[in-house]
Amino acid sequence: MRVLTGVKLFFFMVLLIMLTANPLYQFVYKPRMAERMIGRGVAEIEKAVRNPADRERLFDAAEAVFGTVEKDFVVNSTEHFNRYGMAYLKASEYGRAFGKFARSLAVRKDDSGTLRNLGAFFARVPDESFKKMNIGALSGAVGFPASLSLKTKGDHALFFYCKSLTVGSGNEESIKGIGDLLSGR
Repeated sequence: MRVLTGVKLFFFMVLLIMLTANPLYQFVYKPRMAERMIGRGVAEIEKAVRNPADRERLFDAAEAVFGTVEKDFVVNSTEHFNRYGMAYLKASEYGRAFGKFARSLAVRKDDSGTLRNLGAFFARVPDESFKKMNIGALSGAVGFPASLSLKTKGDHALFFYCKSLTVGSGNEESIKGIGDLLSGR
């Protein structure tokens, strides 16, 4: 009888392991690994700021990490796009930053973090870089009102800061950004 109880317990444990292994892998391991790898990619972008000679190589390494995360761990994460976008913005890589924010917005058009980051992006981007950008790439995801005439980068920054206020919480940065824009900082 003891043997039969032990065998039942063994098969119950095996069944329990089989039922929990995949969810643990999908919902615990993969997101943690993705977050760790995104942190490494952001670190590569930050290294590029300190090492101008290796800038392109480090950016390529960061993009390779991002590609691995997208392929193997988490696809279309607005959080990951935003972290990379802000790292590129700090590195003055405006085209790359804009690309990450645009992809994030395409994934989720009402993400307050992406909208806030786009406000910060347009507030900081130099005029010459702003003029080269294809702002129309955002219009499908955002739906700029026809009655609104957005001509300058300040107009765009204000639009995105305000839009982030309407869709989410934690918008102290948006309010500060609006204040800085209106005060001319």
